[in-house]
Amino acid sequence: MKIFQYLYKVITIIFTLLCIWLVFVGLATGNFVQVGVGVVVCFLLWVGSIKASKGNRQGIVISCGIAGLLSLPMAYRLIQRVVFVLENGGMERADGYGSALAFIIGLSFESLLFIPLFGLFLVGAWYLVRSSFSHA
Repeated sequence: MKIFQYLYKVITIIFTLLCIWLVFVGLATGNFVQVGVGVVVCFLLWVGSIKASKGNRQGIVISCGIAGLLSLPMAYRLIQRVVFVLENGGMERADGYGSALAFIIGLSFESLLFIPLFGLFLVGAWYLVRSSFSHA
């Protein structure tokens, strides 16, 4: 459980820095949806980190759920990219419109966000399953 708590804190701090950048860019460009997303993601991650640090089962369930919830949109986007490649036979459309480099860059950045959050979800779920069997 200590590993989960530590990982959650580290990932929360890193994502907080990214969210602050997202909020500043959103404010500078007048994109208030981006500002809202940055604030909500940051808030949810800190709630999850605080709940994980409590160490009780309910806190772990909540923090694991938050990590899973935040990784859902990125999982959906990853599935969209895989389907796009399967349908088009590559990273650009059949008519040549698009850029394989832009596809790879977008996929890379999305993966950098998805992997840590989904990893948190998996570690939390593993801990919950393990603790369920040890109490049974």
